[in-house]
Parts: sequence; C-alpha cells; structure tokens
Amino acid sequence: MKCDVISLNKVPLIQKQARRLLSSMINLCMAIGPGVLALPASADEAGSRVTLTDSGLGLKSTDERFAIQLHGLIQADGAVFDQDRTELGNGTDIRNAKLILKGHVQHDWGYKFQVNFAKEDNRQLEDIFLQYRGFRPTTITVGNVKQPFSLAFLNGNRNATFMEFAMIHEALVPKRRIGLMAGLHGGSWTAHMGGFANSVKEDNSVGDSGAGIVGRGVWTPVRSQRRLVLAGLAGQYRSLGDNHKVAIKSRPGTHVTNQRLVGFGPHTGFAPITDARNVAAGDAQVAVVHGPFAVQGEFVHKRVGQKESHFDAQGGYMQASYFLTGESRAAAYQPGKGAFGAITPMHPYGAWQVALRYDTLKLNDDSMVGGREQNLTAGVNWYANRHVRFSANYIRIDAERPGGPDNRANAFAARAQLGF
Repeated sequence: MKCDVISLNKVPLIQKQARRLLSSMINLCMAIGPGVLALPASADEAGSRVTLTDSGLGLKSTDERFAIQLHGLIQADGAVFDQDRTELGNGTDIRNAKLILKGHVQHDWGYKFQVNFAKEDNRQLEDIFLQYRGFRPTTITVGNVKQPFSLAFLNGNRNATFMEFAMIHEALVPKRRIGLMAGLHGGSWTAHMGGFANSVKEDNSVGDSGAGIVGRGVWTPVRSQRRLVLAGLAGQYRSLGDNHKVAIKSRPGTHVTNQRLVGFGPHTGFAPITDARNVAAGDAQVAVVHGPFAVQGEFVHKRVGQKESHFDAQGGYMQASYFLTGESRAAAYQPGKGAFGAITPMHPYGAWQVALRYDTLKLNDDSMVGGREQNLTAGVNWYANRHVRFSANYIRIDAERPGGPDNRANAFAARAQLGF
C-alpha cells in the first residue's frame, strides 16, 4: 500500500511529532483493515493517502471509496463534597477514555467502533454499528447504538454543557442497545425510529431479554449559524421479557461518587422494582439559541408496568448558557442527529461559557417511595480550542427520601478533557 504525501500546514504539530503519529496510525490501520484499505477500483487508482486535519487523523483510498478515521476522548474528573448525612466520598475519576474508529466502505456503507476503557466491565463496548447511506438523506443503522430519545444524551458527554447530564438521563432515559434504526431529515425536521433488543452486557442464555421500539421527532422552524428554535418529542415502549427487575437511580451530579441518594436498585439502599412486565416513557424537549445565549430543557415521564399495578417516575431539567466570547451553539447543530456537536472557538485564546441548570427527579408513587431530589448546578467552561476543554461545576444537592435520610450537600467538581 502506498501513501501520498500530505500537507501539515493546518495542523500545529512539529514534523517529528507528526511522523510518529502518522506511523502509528498507518500501522494500526494496516493491522485492523488491510483488506478494506487496499482495494482500489483500478490500477490507476491504487493507493491511499493519509489525512491529518482538524477533524482527526485518517487514512483514505485515493478514489475515496474507503476511509478510516481515528478519534478519542479522555476526561479526567475530581470532586469534593460538603455533605450532610450520607458520605459521598471525595476523589478523582477517569470519566471517559474512549477509542473510536469510524469511516466508510464503498462510499455508502459507514461504520463505527467505539470502546470506553474507563468502564468496569463489558459496558465499555459502546457504539458498534454498520450504517447504509445510499438512500440519502435516509440512513439505516444496525448494531449497538444510542436509542433516539433524549436531546442531551444524543449530544454526547463530550459536547454537554455541564460535566454530567441531568439526573433523568441515568434514571429514566433508555441507553444504548442492539437494534435496527432508520433516520431521515429535511430542511426543518429530523426523525428516527428503531427496534431494539438486548444490550451488549446482557446474557441471553438466562432467558428472554425483551424487545422494544423507540422513536423521536424534532422540528427546527428557525435554524441558522446564530439562531435556532428546536422542539421535539420522543417515546419508548419495551417488553421486559424474563427480566422482571428494574433499577431506577441516579448519581447526584458527578460521577466521582458511586452513591445514589434516591432510587431503587444497587447503591441506593433499596431493592429494585420487582414483578415488572414492561416500560413506557415519553420525552418532551426544547432548545432556543439566540447568538451566544441558549436555553434547553427536557421533561421525561416513565411508567414501569407490573403484573397488577404500575410505578410512575418523572423528572426534567432546564438550563441556560452564555458564551462570553460570542460563540453560538446554533453553529454546532447537526440536523442528521437532531442534536448539537462540538463548539469551535472564534478566538485564539479559546471560548468561555457560563451556565446554570435546575434539574429534578421524582421517584415517589403511592406506597413506593424512591425519594425526590433537586439539584442546582452552576458551571464555567473554557474551550482552549476545538479539542481541549476545562470545566468547573458547583452542585447544590437537595434529596428527600421518606423512610431514609434527607441529604443536603454541596459538590465542587472539575474536569480536564481532550477530544479529537
């Protein structure tokens, strides 16, 4: 396989560092995909070229029918707590350590392989899918993917305004599962619908893991580089199969602690919900961006159907943010996903953002009392460039639980992030 000469004018790397990076990438690509990358259309088109741009490091055939790109995400966190009753535990955490390979084969077939080495078990397998793009703008995706439900979850933790999502995302929002999904978008709308089975960490040998459908629609009547109005609805229905236990819980605003102050299941002090048969959930979401100012909110209602009754849980958040340096979240909107991407600073010294969020989670329903928690989070972000970011969050935690201790605490958290 031959490689064309590339230009590094747009990349602030010295020549020696560039050679090392390119050599490592070429060796990796040759190891994992020599058959894919060395299939030219003809002898005249034989070969490939290395690309090193602001969007990542890659290898592409000269006819552009085959491509692979290397991406990564590293997030290092620290937090200290001023707690009331429940010990939360000061400490540090490698929140994410992701290696991502993605690209396309024969133009129309896209793929992605994402592993998170910060996870404790096989949950580290994240996005692993094949996607057909030949019916543009329609896409058909099969594999382990994010279910199309929550705006913030689809934004991704690399692009999140705060260090952690609001409590509803750990407690009520469906996560990644293996399934088949179709997506379509037009000038002012985006829609996704999919059917999903088990997650990669579930053992199918112990029984039926269940199946469900998830759909999301987004309308953007106003969309430009500086302005955006978004309104969306999402829904989920899932039969639980032979799994009759459901855990609903959430950390109090930071991943450094493993303690949950409200909820049912591990680390809560209460048993999970039993005798469950199905789960249904709905999500209403909105976002408005006007120049450097943005507001965003979601409300989720989730019902766990049991054999002779049901349990209702609900929660939501509302947040506001402002770029002191003039950037706009509208410029980062991605219509194909119906969500926001990475922020690109306008100035050599980076971008500064301040933000405030109120979120709540209510897990009390008749005799089942999982508690109620309200958090107020203030944050500041410095985007040194498109890839490096530093964040600091203050979280005021207020949790109440009938039959258990009430907790009022303050958390101070910070993060260093590299994403490429």
